[in-house]
Amino acid sequence: MQELYPYIFKRKSFHRFGPFEPFTQQEKASLVEHFASVVPLDASIKTKILLVPIGQTTCKRGECCILIYSEQRGAYLKNAGYMGAQLDLLLAGKDIGCCWYGVGKPAQEVYDGLRFVIMLAIAKQESSSFRKDYTKAKRKPVDEIWQGEAMPSVAEVVRYTPSACNTQPWLVQKEGQHLKVFRVSGKRGIMSKTLVLYYNRIDMGIFLCYLELCLDHERVSSTRSLAYHDPACTRQYVCAEYTIG
Repeated sequence: MQELYPYIFKRKSFHRFGPFEPFTQQEKASLVEHFASVVPLDASIKTKILLVPIGQTTCKRGECCILIYSEQRGAYLKNAGYMGAQLDLLLAGKDIGCCWYGVGKPAQEVYDGLRFVIMLAIAKQESSSFRKDYTKAKRKPVDEIWQGEAMPSVAEVVRYTPSACNTQPWLVQKEGQHLKVFRVSGKRGIMSKTLVLYYNRIDMGIFLCYLELCLDHERVSSTRSLAYHDPACTRQYVCAEYTIG
């Protein structure tokens, strides 16, 4: 996955797409081929990634949607977020704009026995429309997402992780050779508590992907241990722990 790291600084959320040229059939086929290279957080969870025109969804932006389906067990939402984060960065590297379209629904809620989880709206965009100064993105400051011993080269970058519903519900605590990653509660705006809990678990998968990219970039070896919690849990809890070297 390390080849995705540079695109952390390029990607942005395309809430509005500029004019775009449609994908050719060859370009669509190439994208689908890349789906196979996506690394899961939990390989035991069955997933499927589809590329469909927006007309097969309720999405009204972009040209196509990437649909992530999964069996519903364990950390399946974190797993979907972890996989979607890789797709988001991969697309940025190809000058394809992307938006995590949380409110969207596909025409097909179930595919091959797997339930729909989330979609990414996409369209080709001019290279100039991507982020030029990533520090202008609105993100929590380091002291709100990192506690304990400092790892500034990691913390300063990982805080730019995108959030499916923009709540940025993550916190890292470092003690010695151990990192604990927490899901924390925060403001949810007009979104219902149930939906926030749902998207926060996807967000945590996105964050774990970015954290691991940052650790790898700094040549910090790590061993991950995932934790699973009741989906209805609203309090702060540990999502994952890392032993680093």
